[in-house]
Amino acid sequence: MQQINDTLTILYVTYSDAAQAEKHIADLLEARLIACANIIPQMTSFYWWQGKIEQGNELIVLFKTRNSLKQEVMTWLKRNHSYNTPCVMELPVGAVDGKYLQWILDETGDHK
Repeated sequence: MQQINDTLTILYVTYSDAAQAEKHIADLLEARLIACANIIPQMTSFYWWQGKIEQGNELIVLFKTRNSLKQEVMTWLKRNHSYNTPCVMELPVGAVDGKYLQWILDETGDHK
């Protein structure tokens, strides 16, 4: 395992709609802004919204990219998400297999 020096970012994003999540994944992969995304299906979320407690079914997507693209991906996600206030957050990465890290860097290296 290799210690990370700010090169890898995992973004945690919630969706109510699998089709939108899959579209976002495809668009970001095509643009080479992410190397990979994982969908974690079916969770129930409880949260405050507009003064009352809400409950809804959601799924999680983990977007994997290089740190230098993090802000661009976050901005894209917030601009294209159906939620008024989407959950778009970075998860800390402490260590990663060196070959896996290199793969992410290779797949997002020439994104434009």
